[in-house]
Amino acid sequence: MTTKAATANGLSKHDAKYRALIDDCLRQFREVQKDIRRQQARAERLRAASRRTMNDTWEVLRRVEATL
Repeated sequence: MTTKAATANGLSKHDAKYRALIDDCLRQFREVQKDIRRQQARAERLRAASRRTMNDTWEVLRRVEATL
C-alpha cells in the first residue's frame, strides 16, 4: 500500500502547500538578511576609509597652515 507524502507525515495537501510556501519565505528572508549584513559591512568599510581620508586631509591642512 502506498501513501501520499503529504499524508505520510500527517499533513494534508493544503498544509503541505502552506508549509512549502513558509519554507520558501524563510529561505528568502535569510537571503535578505545576508544581503543586509553584506551591505552593512560595506558601509562600515566605506565609513572607515572616509574617516582615514578625512584625517589625512586635516593633517595636510595642519602642515600647510603651519608653514604660512
